[in-house]
Amino acid sequence: MEPPLAPYPVSLTSVSTIASSESAPPPETQVRTPAKANGLSVQDVRQRMRLLTLREQPLINAYFTKFQPSVCELTFANLLNWNSTYPHYLGKASPHCFCEVDGHLLIGFYDKLDRLKLYQPVGPEPEKLIVELNRESAALKWTCVEESIAKKVGPESEVTSDRDNDDYIYDLREIRALSGKKFHRKRTYIKHCQECHPTVVPLTGTMTESCLEVNRKWLMDKEHPHDTDATALEIALTNFDELTLAGIGVLINGALEAFAIGEPLNGTTYVSHFLKANYDFPGLFQYTAYAFAQSIPSSFTHLNKEQDLGLEGLRIAKEGWCPCSMVRKFTIRNANWVTTTPHNTAKQGPTGE
Repeated sequence: MEPPLAPYPVSLTSVSTIASSESAPPPETQVRTPAKANGLSVQDVRQRMRLLTLREQPLINAYFTKFQPSVCELTFANLLNWNSTYPHYLGKASPHCFCEVDGHLLIGFYDKLDRLKLYQPVGPEPEKLIVELNRESAALKWTCVEESIAKKVGPESEVTSDRDNDDYIYDLREIRALSGKKFHRKRTYIKHCQECHPTVVPLTGTMTESCLEVNRKWLMDKEHPHDTDATALEIALTNFDELTLAGIGVLINGALEAFAIGEPLNGTTYVSHFLKANYDFPGLFQYTAYAFAQSIPSSFTHLNKEQDLGLEGLRIAKEGWCPCSMVRKFTIRNANWVTTTPHNTAKQGPTGE
């Protein structure tokens, strides 16, 4: 019989209220209804779009709190982190922008052909808003839409599964215990790492430079070091104290050698955004993932580890942790989706106002 894994001593407390920057106080902190969807065109939406910045955090978090998402893209931190990095898998060619329509929050970006792409509306009737705007324009596309919404849009729209962006969901009870044959290899790696006597500490904003150094070491072992999330990570660390982020650092011989960062996604699910470790220590990745799961408050029952982007190695790694389910995502567009730059839709937004 195997001896139990060493206990994990640190517990993190999720942040529920975040103060805005003193230099840019937020104009809105509650959900409001400034415009009606009925009769609103896509051109109107384009004109209403504003650039997403840190000062909008209270307003956008108010929507996410009232209408809790299940897709990993819809956290304020994730939107901000990827604001100046344009993921090729979404065809993103602009920073994130947003507007409010009839009690719904619309968040999106423009692609290289100046077409507006939106995430699922955040509000009481997202499928209704998708249908209304899709009917009006063939130059609008919805991305990373969860299945429960995609099923309701009807036959007027073209709905396509997006397997590469499906989120992996794990039962936190299983990850915290790692019992049974299916986790035998994970336990072996973790015990090997424990021979190095790692120390786990809560992550803080003062550890930014140490985390970036860990990431630089991690990049040295990558085949394509330029194709990474390094910019998004730097934004997350720079704004760590302002965002609803929490995490752990793993010290070996007094030096930071690994870290993990995440936040609440909804009332039951935590989401893991970053996990980096030094390859020089065998089992450190597995140990950090295990320790991070232990640190998540007990009120959360599941962990979202985001998507695999269609990368074989990443898919194998995520499947190796035995997900209990997947958050299926879909793209939705007008059946007459245009493949060239839209005519007569000169982009009026997003604005910085």
